[in-house]
Amino acid sequence: MPPSRAGEAGASPSPAARWTGPLILVASTLLALVLAEASLHLLGLPEEHRSHTHPPQFDPIPGADFLYTNLPASEIRFVYDSNPRGYFSPGNAVIHRTNPKGFRGPDFSVAKPPGTIRFLFLGDSFTFGEGVQDADTYPERFRALLEKTEAYRGMSIEAINLGVGGYDTEQEAALLRDFGLSLTPDWVFVGYCLNDAEPPLFERGPDGKLVRRDREAEAPENLGTAPIPAPWRWLRLTRLAYLAYRNQRSTAATIAHYRDLYRDDGADYRRTKRALAEIARLGRGAGVPVTVLIFPVFYHLDAGYPFRDLTRQIEAEAGRNQIDAIDLLPWFRGFSGPDLWVHPADQHPNETAHRIVAERLVEYVAAEGVTPPKPPR
Repeated sequence: MPPSRAGEAGASPSPAARWTGPLILVASTLLALVLAEASLHLLGLPEEHRSHTHPPQFDPIPGADFLYTNLPASEIRFVYDSNPRGYFSPGNAVIHRTNPKGFRGPDFSVAKPPGTIRFLFLGDSFTFGEGVQDADTYPERFRALLEKTEAYRGMSIEAINLGVGGYDTEQEAALLRDFGLSLTPDWVFVGYCLNDAEPPLFERGPDGKLVRRDREAEAPENLGTAPIPAPWRWLRLTRLAYLAYRNQRSTAATIAHYRDLYRDDGADYRRTKRALAEIARLGRGAGVPVTVLIFPVFYHLDAGYPFRDLTRQIEAEAGRNQIDAIDLLPWFRGFSGPDLWVHPADQHPNETAHRIVAERLVEYVAAEGVTPPKPPR
């Protein structure tokens, strides 16, 4: 009698059949891994970048509350490990030229020349223009664009860039009080970044030398690719996974850092509010309008931007002191954040971001206006 179909169904598979499924799974996994590695290789991922070079940049000013300026009459040369936008000079360099007074841009006289309208820009490395060429900083672009309008026809326009890397609002207030007002400005702009409410980047040591605090230990920044442990370096795929994990951790830590920084009972935030109030008082006392420009952190500039409420706090503080404040975030609508970075390892605003600020600032000044100084008799 032929075997029943039930008997056929119950027959044990051959050894070869038992191994076929697992072998196909292993082969498919290996093939997928090879294809993923090849694709990442062709795309040049993950990108790993070093921080730019860090030549001497600052000059201590003994006895000054603002502590230091940029090195005077210098060419401060940063060199990056790549040139992804083709923007840098040969050798992947950016040269930041300073005048004899220790500020970026051409030299200027303390006494304002007759027939001159003078705009003063206070700020930190964003205003200084770290990572962009001299002509591309937003104060210099602003001046060049404003000259092409009818706003101050027949007058000389000066945009004096007093931005210094690492400055906080307290140092900016001291610089305005001790030097800026002697320039007889017609308008003062204060470039404000969220890290302006942090403790000072430098303190004066007992020997009078400046001592830099380790900011990166408090607020992780993208200052180059984090070291990847050996077990994760075997494959591009594992390197990519590790960097994604590290970036996620760094982002969460940075968000938590800023939220803690802007607590109403925070000592450094209270210090920042006092400095804003002093800048406002100085402006009123000199009869000079003051406008605060609130830069975003260049991260998730779309609807997911995590610091809108902190920007509102600064706007409200400016309002309490009867000075204007502009949230610059809407000016960058359509950009993601990293596409406005100087470099993948440098989150300072690039030349595109500076151009946008300059263009919109010209529109703002043209709309608000400022009474030109009367010509001498």
